[in-house]
Amino acid sequence: MNARVLSAQEAAVRSVGIPLRNFTKTIVFVNINYPSNRVHILKSKYELDQLDADSEDIFRQGLTDKYLVRPDNLEEMCLAEFASLYKVSKKRLANCSSSQASEFSQMSDVGTLEEVDENEWPKIIELKNGVGYMQKRLRHAVIRTHRFSFKKESEQYYYSMLMLYLPWRRETEDLLNGFDSAESHFDACKGCLLLLKNMNTFQVI
Repeated sequence: MNARVLSAQEAAVRSVGIPLRNFTKTIVFVNINYPSNRVHILKSKYELDQLDADSEDIFRQGLTDKYLVRPDNLEEMCLAEFASLYKVSKKRLANCSSSQASEFSQMSDVGTLEEVDENEWPKIIELKNGVGYMQKRLRHAVIRTHRFSFKKESEQYYYSMLMLYLPWRRETEDLLNGFDSAESHFDACKGCLLLLKNMNTFQVI
């Protein structure tokens, strides 16, 4: 079927080009599954054709990949805040030279809106390893994640909490940090002010 019955109201709205829905908040999905369970998006055919025949770099950089190569001045920023606060801006990249971006990365926002965190994070950041640049949003985006069952998936639940709210660079090493399980590491971090602050910021209960 390629047709359906419309009400007179919907037909009138569509005919004048009024959107049927609108969002006041940007929503960002953060994949907090184990690395082996995450889905990756292939690069375009053009990009794949530019690679060497034996290259394994066939996937696009995801949000988690960009978090790994965030600049050193965002070392204490957790993944949840990074996802909520920064976005890739191709338009900005086209109009901003490498030297300008490097200069901007040392600057803070002027006239930051109330919706943005009180910390004056850089307006534009240059990611490591030549991955690109990201721009700070005017307002925090709402993050969405898979909700793991505390009772049935306890290890995955604690892993996801550490992944979202504890700053890290090397995922497996930092999130386990020498402990036998993510739950053990989380229990050891219960008194960590940074972890508690981040969880409270995003209202984790």
